[in-house]
Amino acid sequence: MRNIMLAGFIAVVLLLVFGRPSFAAENAKDQPVTVSPEALFATMLANAEKGQSQAMLNVGMFYEQGIGVSRNFSKALEWYQNAALAGAKEGYLRVGVCWEIGMGAAADMDKAVANYDKAAQMGMPQAQYKMASFYLMGRGVPKNGAAGFNLLKKAAEGGDGAAANELAVAYLKGMFGQKEDAAKAREWFLKSAKAGNLEGVKNFAVALKDGLGQKPDPAAALCWYLIAQKGGLRSPDMKGITDALKKKLQPAQIIKAEEEADKWLADFAASARQKSAQQQGQVR
Repeated sequence: MRNIMLAGFIAVVLLLVFGRPSFAAENAKDQPVTVSPEALFATMLANAEKGQSQAMLNVGMFYEQGIGVSRNFSKALEWYQNAALAGAKEGYLRVGVCWEIGMGAAADMDKAVANYDKAAQMGMPQAQYKMASFYLMGRGVPKNGAAGFNLLKKAAEGGDGAAANELAVAYLKGMFGQKEDAAKAREWFLKSAKAGNLEGVKNFAVALKDGLGQKPDPAAALCWYLIAQKGGLRSPDMKGITDALKKKLQPAQIIKAEEEADKWLADFAASARQKSAQQQGQVR
């Protein structure tokens, strides 16, 4: 979910600046805390120049997005490369993105593939998913369905929500040499949904509504459709689907579905903040 990812990035930044996960919670009890983007950038840059790989990544993101400093794609690429050389696997991923789309330098698929592959070999699920898509499409590398599917599965097993959703579709439709398997499709749609991937959330809701792999469950389907809707998914048929599901349910079931959707989103956001804190602890 884009909004959760952005929240996670901000949480990491605050942790880097203030040095402890409880900073925001502690100060919220007393008074609002305002930190300017320029101050955040200055702190990030100072930490990056001390050799902190996570700070190097954040400096690259600040330059890429123009946070606290003028947007400069060349500088972003430079700091992503520094982070990669400092051992940050996400650095290789970001460098790969830069070379793929031509951000900060002319596009170069050979360099993009080399950096994505390095991050994939270091165990980064997002990079494994990228390499999977390249092999499956034959983009930048010779087309290889078996290698692509294996990387897709590895990325999904590593927790990448987009990969899990695509793996589910592969099982659902019998793609990439796999047999159609509704049970596996449903399983991976659920894992994609739990990882916060909006397409996975929607597809799991569809599976519940249509009875993929088991009997239809309109109450559970409504809950997951609401999660997708409140999580930011925009779909022209969403309201019609949720209205149709509500007609099959009692008022108490509708209220419960709405409450469970709100709780799931709150728990997901809390988990994202906790993971950010844990990652920061590993960096230090």
